[in-house]
Amino acid sequence: MQTKYSEPYRIFFPIGILGAITGIMVWLFPWLTMLYILPTAWFSNPYPVSIHTELLLGLFFLPIIVGFLLTAIPRFVMGTRFLNIYGIAYFLVLQLLLTFFSVFYKIQLVFYFLYSLSLFSASIFILSRFRESKTKVSTYLYFSFSGVVFGFLGGIVLLLSTYFQSNLWLGLGRHLVFYGFLPFLIVSFGTKLIIPIVVGQNPTLKAKWIQTAESIPKKTVSLFTVLYAFSFVVESWSIFYHIPKLQILFGGLRLFLLLFWFVKYFHLKEFSAFKGTMPLVVYISCWVFLLGLAGYAFGGSHAIHFAHIYFIGGLSLFVFCVMVRVILSHGGKDVSIEKTSKVFYWFAFLLILAAVTRGTAHLFPTIFVSHLAYASITYMLFLAVWSVWIIRHLFCK
Repeated sequence: MQTKYSEPYRIFFPIGILGAITGIMVWLFPWLTMLYILPTAWFSNPYPVSIHTELLLGLFFLPIIVGFLLTAIPRFVMGTRFLNIYGIAYFLVLQLLLTFFSVFYKIQLVFYFLYSLSLFSASIFILSRFRESKTKVSTYLYFSFSGVVFGFLGGIVLLLSTYFQSNLWLGLGRHLVFYGFLPFLIVSFGTKLIIPIVVGQNPTLKAKWIQTAESIPKKTVSLFTVLYAFSFVVESWSIFYHIPKLQILFGGLRLFLLLFWFVKYFHLKEFSAFKGTMPLVVYISCWVFLLGLAGYAFGGSHAIHFAHIYFIGGLSLFVFCVMVRVILSHGGKDVSIEKTSKVFYWFAFLLILAAVTRGTAHLFPTIFVSHLAYASITYMLFLAVWSVWIIRHLFCK
């Protein structure tokens, strides 16, 4: 039964938006320092990549994901309980403590411990709801549990990297989080949400897509997960022993698995079905998502730069479209605006511009820091436009 505590996203989504602003704006400080607008003493770190990564990991992705999981899982897994006020308070306290130890009193060990504890708790929540269900759990939802486990393991590796001061372990932990945890959640919930977002007003096609999703064999999900996990094991081994060809090979394997899933179960081959502004933007975000991961898999020494095309133009664009659907539908608003509002084209333009600016910054070494700042400003402009549009449609008639 739904209660006033059944929509935790209302608490965690705003935290995530503030976290995104905080994590992205750090690139403005070295740029302003370089231009002598800020004194060097105020911000002496010329390349704050660790700060940027941790803030986005713990203050942007984590609260958005936790808020979505706590809201969506009891709805997607029929016959299960919503989290009570004490459970929501528990996750909120973890998030507030994590924010404190990442912004106000920076202690990496505590930060990664709290991050790992949050994901471990989320995995217990998901598993308990799967066990409570009196009906068959959709097989694609098992990816949500596997993804959170990837995130938890990544957090443990990051915790160990901090304790042992190991850059190698740091890279492996981030790898599990950004290329295991996040894609698995997109695969899981994207398979469910692509249907109402794209063909919700087409009963025939909607029924067909639901049938396709609900009939996914458990062995397909299991094989996908095993191959994906195996690729991480082999790739980690190749990193330890410096075998770059294996890294490329198994990065390519993960890309192939995601391409297969997106084409078959996100129905990317059915372009004509993606009618309307937000469905078209979702379609674009899926291909940019895959393009960015291809750049990461085959980009060699430039891989991390190309990966930002995946992070910004693919992952972020997809996530913010899903957030629009969650906020409007739970707010009792007419979701048909998703197909008519031209603002979604602006969302796509701003995030893809930010993605290309950041993804190609290394090609301009003399103005590299400036490009990071330009990408940061563009992303923050997107956040401002997105937030104003959401507030306007929630609170204005």
